[in-house]
Amino acid sequence: MTNITVLVKDITTLPVDVIVTPSNTALVNGGGINADIHQAAGPQLIVECQKLNDCPVGEAKTTSGHQLASEHLIHTTVPFWFGGCDNEPEQLSECYRAAVEEAHKLGVKSIAFSSLASGIAQFPASIAAEIAVSAVKQALADATEIEQVFFVCTTSEDVACYNDLLLN
Repeated sequence: MTNITVLVKDITTLPVDVIVTPSNTALVNGGGINADIHQAAGPQLIVECQKLNDCPVGEAKTTSGHQLASEHLIHTTVPFWFGGCDNEPEQLSECYRAAVEEAHKLGVKSIAFSSLASGIAQFPASIAAEIAVSAVKQALADATEIEQVFFVCTTSEDVACYNDLLLN
């Protein structure tokens, strides 16, 4: 059974097999946590990302972690929140499922997710957390080798949302 933990920590320093970062379609250094991850990973990351071409919303692509504490980095292009009327919840759910599928292909044991859409993409924290927990739990059914999942938060609001969902 997979252990799921909620943390407040700098995700770039977390010693896990895979870190999942929210990205843009061009996989270039964006803002928020994506910018922090690109900065920590070093300039080799952007060179590798440029070789991957684009990544449509809801899909995921893998690179090396470079100077991060993780061996791999999974990039998933998240949708922006427009009130939930433009298929955003389903698209965000696909991001989490695609990331778990990529991790499964890598055969890793631990994965850390930043809150993929509650920052710059403007998803309400409670909706983003509900989608994350539900999608990851569903995807883990096919990725039984993953032993540890971390939801790494930066705000107390995010932590409360995730803990609420995981405790109930």
